[in-house]
Amino acid sequence: MAMACWLLVFVWVWWLPFMFARAKEQQGEGCSAKRCGNLTISHPFWLTDLETGASCGSLDFEVKCNNSMPVLRSSGSTGLSGFAIKDILYEERSLRVVDLYKEEDFDVSNGCNFP
Repeated sequence: MAMACWLLVFVWVWWLPFMFARAKEQQGEGCSAKRCGNLTISHPFWLTDLETGASCGSLDFEVKCNNSMPVLRSSGSTGLSGFAIKDILYEERSLRVVDLYKEEDFDVSNGCNFP
C-alpha cells in the first residue's frame, strides 16, 4: 500500500510541470487581435465577441469597445466607470489610461485637459 502511494506521488509530481506548461500555452489561446478605435487589442487583453458573447481570456483583462474607445473595467465597476485606454505598448508592457470617473472633473473649456 505504501509503495502505491509513493508511486502516485511520483507520477503526480512528474506530470505537474507538464500540466502548468500546457495551461500557460492555452492562456490566451483563441484570442485573436482585434481593433477598437485606433488601437489593436491583443494578448493579454481581449475583446468580447459581440456576436457570441464568448470570452477568451481572464476577466481582469477584458476590454470593452465603447464607441471606438477601448475601456478596461476596474474591479467592481459599474456603468461607465473604468479606464479609457489611450495607448498600449506591448513591448514595454505598459499602457496609458484615463480614469473615466475622474475625466468629468476636467473642463476643456477653461484649458484643463489630459494627454
